[in-house]
Amino acid sequence: MNKGALLYQRRTRVYLPCTFLTIILYLVSTYYDLKINIHTFALSSGILFYKTVLLMAQTVTLDEIDIKILRELQQNSRLTNKELAARIHLSTTPTFERHRRLEREGFIKQYTAIVDADKINRSFMVLCNISTNNIYKDKIDDFRERVANWTQVVDCYNVSGDFDFTMKVAVSSMKEYQEFIINEVGSVEYISKIQSNFIMDTLKSGAGVGL
Repeated sequence: MNKGALLYQRRTRVYLPCTFLTIILYLVSTYYDLKINIHTFALSSGILFYKTVLLMAQTVTLDEIDIKILRELQQNSRLTNKELAARIHLSTTPTFERHRRLEREGFIKQYTAIVDADKINRSFMVLCNISTNNIYKDKIDDFRERVANWTQVVDCYNVSGDFDFTMKVAVSSMKEYQEFIINEVGSVEYISKIQSNFIMDTLKSGAGVGL
């Protein structure tokens, strides 16, 4: 990160297809020996391409104060506006306005609480790697729905490499994990391989995004 500046890239799919369509129309008209003004074609194509590049390059810039706000809220989202303003060395009104803008523009997605896994007897953690027979959209959608209903799964990722999915599972014991694998994961017919990596110690967790 360059001096706390963060660029948020916005993608667009508006003008690029139009540019290609313009070129295709020109080629078709040329093939059928139709009359077309080459200058008009060049101008229209140039404008469309310019708009495509311009929109794809649009960014929202976060300054150092915005980064500080995000960093503080990642550590403690229950800070009052007054406390937050004191920590970033800014008055309360602009702090409040910046905070709301970060929420409004989607930089802050939600506020959550970190629960102590030991206190609720869910400290038996496993990274469960899963391979499937093949990857199709309907199977991914089905697996996504299943994972959403498995309360034992803390996180789940669709990954590249030797496996298709990696789940972080939190249960109370080896027995409970075994039952989860046999009764839930093992009942999915398109799963071909399961590999379990048991977490021995947590060195870093819940740190959010590096800022």
